[in-house]
Amino acid sequence: MRVKRPSMLSALLLREWVRAPTRCAMALVLSLTSGIVGTLHLTPGHASTASSTLQRLKLDNDLRLSESARAALADAAEIKAPPLPSEAPTLAGLVALAQQHDPSYRAAQAGLEGTREYETIGRASMLPAMQASGSRSRNRQDREVQQGDQRIEDQRFYNAASATVQLRQPIYAPETRARYDEALALIDEAEVTFTDEFSQMVIRVVDAYLNLVFATKRAEVLKGSADDLKDLLRSAERRLEYGDATRVEVLDLTARQRRAGVQARAAENQRRTAASRLASLVGGIDQRVFDEVADAGGRLHLSRGSIEGWKRVAQLSSTRRLAGEAKIAQAEAALLSAKGANLPRVDALASFSINDSDTVNTVDQRFETGSLGIQVSVPIFAAGSGRAGVRQAEAFLLQAREELVAVELELEQSVREAYDGFLSAVDEERAMVSVDRAARASADAAAKGYEAGVQSLLDVVVAKGLARDVALESLEIRYETARAFVVLHELAGQVDDELIQTLSTAFAQPQTR
Repeated sequence: MRVKRPSMLSALLLREWVRAPTRCAMALVLSLTSGIVGTLHLTPGHASTASSTLQRLKLDNDLRLSESARAALADAAEIKAPPLPSEAPTLAGLVALAQQHDPSYRAAQAGLEGTREYETIGRASMLPAMQASGSRSRNRQDREVQQGDQRIEDQRFYNAASATVQLRQPIYAPETRARYDEALALIDEAEVTFTDEFSQMVIRVVDAYLNLVFATKRAEVLKGSADDLKDLLRSAERRLEYGDATRVEVLDLTARQRRAGVQARAAENQRRTAASRLASLVGGIDQRVFDEVADAGGRLHLSRGSIEGWKRVAQLSSTRRLAGEAKIAQAEAALLSAKGANLPRVDALASFSINDSDTVNTVDQRFETGSLGIQVSVPIFAAGSGRAGVRQAEAFLLQAREELVAVELELEQSVREAYDGFLSAVDEERAMVSVDRAARASADAAAKGYEAGVQSLLDVVVAKGLARDVALESLEIRYETARAFVVLHELAGQVDDELIQTLSTAFAQPQTR
């Protein structure tokens, strides 16, 4: 037996849905969602909108690279391969290697890729959803029928089958739309988290690189001091033979020379340790490549900018502030979702089903049923959970906004302290350049005076010791300046290729004194 379908129009329409579900779904989206569900937000975050403003601020406040450093940055933009054993690795190349091997960075990268899928998941909840179900079975029926005093018993076997295709399209679903906005806010937060992890990865590499360069230069200074004392000891021993030096002077120089040798060996061990740490950060490359790492010396030429400029840049690109804004966006979306849960929901439904002997009462009967309609869901009573959810979301939104205010206040103070610390380090570094020059000149003059017989051996030792101490102090101040520069950029959210190439250029190219 075949049951007639409800109407010819619905039958034709439902057959089209079965034959071309994608085309019909798109048609339903255009007809039902236009102006109701709303426009989908597909723009990722706020990085693109703030880029031009950031570049203008950096230019106006002298936070950009010099032309020579910018050219070097362009040349190094494609550095991706590991350095060859015969090459001295650049800071930019080391960062590129760390991007491939740093586990924390790669974990953050995978987390970002996973979080980005929330957009597709959230958007899918506002688009048509089609599902099909079906079954086929072999059945046995045992019947017992009592007719008066007579009992009829029989047994029969039959095949049963059913298939259903259903299409659902949200028409009015404010909670669903709010959850989509919440998914976008989660993606924004993940983008900020990933940017912050990239910054931390760069800072780890930069810090290890600065430690290696500092340890290399320190070992060089201490080795030079030990060699100088060794030469003076030889000279004193020769003078002792002619009676121009005393035994006390020779013993004093012997003790100083041995002590300097111990310090030089300890500095070399520290250099190897620093090289090992840097090698582990960038994938365990051969440490011998770091033997070529050196500091060109001279005063670092780093852009100071202005405190107001740094504060404005931090307001636009600081990861701390951007994370706070993302949390506010999440809280706002959660509030809309809580309110939407208390509002009606309207869905358009369409289905087409075929049933063949699907029950014991329809054996040998086939039905084809098509339906098209609207489903309205209205929340009536939820024991107060709906209003409680709204109040909770409002409280969390207020909390997120106040936390952002606190972050902004702390960020402004941190930027000011970092800027003052950077300026102090720059001024101290500049002053130490002249002090170092004077100490080396004094040591040279004392050595010449000793050769001429107008200076004592003790005068030479004291002068060279002062030159060594000043050189070591200058090194410490030099690298503290670089670190203060990095801290300022980290607070402002500007740990990028520009910073990497600035430091790489500053340490790799000779600077004017």
